[in-house]
Amino acid sequence: MVAPVDLSKSPIPEVLAALSTDPHKGLDAKAAGDRLAKYGPNALEEKRTSAWLLFLRFFWGPIPWMIEAAAVMAAIVHDWGDFSIILALLIFNALLGFLRSTRRRTPFRRSKTRWR
Repeated sequence: MVAPVDLSKSPIPEVLAALSTDPHKGLDAKAAGDRLAKYGPNALEEKRTSAWLLFLRFFWGPIPWMIEAAAVMAAIVHDWGDFSIILALLIFNALLGFLRSTRRRTPFRRSKTRWR
């Protein structure tokens, strides 16, 4: 059995020989098809996260914990006006962060589906 070659540390001619590739012609259709069948497509696995989990992440962290603690303290002393305002601002902040993060991810998903 041939020992695997560390392609990241090998000189270019050795890498081309290990990959059986001509740098001027590239792969022909048959060789490309064979490699596609053997190794699969050259693509990263996309990790999808639930929208609810993405939304709930905005309630996790030091600043949201301080705001949540303030809401709990307001509830303990029965100051329902402060409690409702703090809770509304906490939910508004999480909703705003969630919408901004999903808006950022949308162009990447569109471009990925366009090239398939």
